[in-house]
Order: sequence, then C-alpha cells, then structure tokens
Amino acid sequence: DIDDACSDKTHGFARLYSTVVAEYFGGMRRHFAHLREAMSEGAIAVYVVGDQSSYCGVHVPTADLLGRVAEREGFRVRSIEKWRDRWSTTHARSVDENLLILRRP
Repeated sequence: DIDDACSDKTHGFARLYSTVVAEYFGGMRRHFAHLREAMSEGAIAVYVVGDQSSYCGVHVPTADLLGRVAEREGFRVRSIEKWRDRWSTTHARSVDENLLILRRP
C-alpha cells in the first residue's frame, strides 16, 4: 500500500502519492465513460501504459488496473500485451510498458 510505504517520508509530495494515483485512475474512469459514448460498437482503442514503481517503490500494475476501470465503464479488455521494458531511473530497474487493448461491445 502506498500510504504505508510513504508513511515515514517527509520529502516533496510523498504523502500525497496515494491521492495522485487515485486521481489518475478516477480521471481515466471519466475518460473511458466519455470515450464509450464517442466510439461505435465494436471499435477498438489501444493505450500504451507503463507500470509504475516510483511511488515509494510500490509497484502499480497500470494496464491491469486501467483494464478493470475500463470494464466498469462498459469496455471489454481484448488483451494486455507487453510491448517493451522501460528503464526506471528512480529505482534503477526495468518496468513493463504494455498495450491495453479495449473493445466497445
């Protein structure tokens, strides 16, 4: 949990990280709701999204979580495909970048 991992941090925005993540996914939920209205039945949308680990080292599986959010807004997840590894300068390790492929039923 981001709040637990950042509880002893006093630098920058560390205490606001969980809020930042919640606002991102909330904004994406609004986006998906509007997108569903604009898309034709059977249309496909593809997002390139990277996992995050910059929030006090907590792994955020962005494509998986966005897929769940999109499903709540009426989309079907066709697939999540690993596209490439991206280098995280924050933690000096590789993180996944994925294609989130959605279909409007």
